[in-house]
Amino acid sequence: MSALRNVIRLACAAAFLSAPSAWAQDTVRLAGTYTVSSALPYYVARDKGYFTAEKLNVVPVNVVSSALAVQAIIAGEADGAANLVSLEAANINGRRPGTITYFAVFGQNRKYHMEQFIVRSDYAGSSLKDLKGANLFVAAGPANAAAARASLKAAGLEEGKDYKLSELPLPQHVGAIAAKTFDGGYTLEPFASIAVKQGAAKRIEIGVISTYILKKPDMLAYAAGTGLTADFIKKNPDVARRFANAWSKALADIEKDGPDIREMLVKYMNTPADIAKDMVILKAQMVKNMSPEDMAAFQAFIDFGVDNKVIPAPVKVKDFTAPLGD
Repeated sequence: MSALRNVIRLACAAAFLSAPSAWAQDTVRLAGTYTVSSALPYYVARDKGYFTAEKLNVVPVNVVSSALAVQAIIAGEADGAANLVSLEAANINGRRPGTITYFAVFGQNRKYHMEQFIVRSDYAGSSLKDLKGANLFVAAGPANAAAARASLKAAGLEEGKDYKLSELPLPQHVGAIAAKTFDGGYTLEPFASIAVKQGAAKRIEIGVISTYILKKPDMLAYAAGTGLTADFIKKNPDVARRFANAWSKALADIEKDGPDIREMLVKYMNTPADIAKDMVILKAQMVKNMSPEDMAAFQAFIDFGVDNKVIPAPVKVKDFTAPLGD
């Protein structure tokens, strides 16, 4: 009888070890630039336990630009991206279909501004046309450079003749303008707000993508998004669904804009508390909730990338978006 009990114990132990644990977590490796405000959903979902509730272990893969996020995905070092620039997403999907599939996007315009031009606080100018003769920086990556150049062109300025433009990593923007190494540049949040609050800079144009590229200042420009590779979604549909659910809860919390959300800007993005309390946060939404008009606006921005040779061939947004989540 004791021998039989031992056999039963061993069999039960083997079954327990081979069965998925109730506490087992599925891993999602997420490339992203975690120092900009579009990384906020990750911190919200992590700190509020939304990933844990969905039994997910989300591992951040830190990169300094969207181009490097794409490289991480292609190299198999990441399963998706937290805040990949849309033109980069369209570009790589045009060449390698399925590299990234957005399930959430970030919209920006004059009200929900992310990209913007700032200049030294003592610079004699208050509009883009006043940047004639300026030495400017731009956030790294071809998509940011294309948006900056298109905006300046719309203001009547020609690169090389009227201004100089150099790529500069985002974390260096505040120091560069404070040191007057540059006259100004095209930057993102929270760096613009920090530079302005410090007295080193002033804003001269916000919402430039909507204003100068889409030609509709109040239209949301979907210039970045969150997604997973098509292969990951195909092989792990339930994991992808649960990840999208956690992300959706984070976006809902950000929309409510409680004080705990602002505290994360301070804690994780080196944003001074007095800036975080007033800083504009992007308008984020799930693809499943986008209207036909939203998708048309998204397509218009991607078409701009094609027209300006950032994307070599036409790409349809419906081909790299999916309504994930419950």
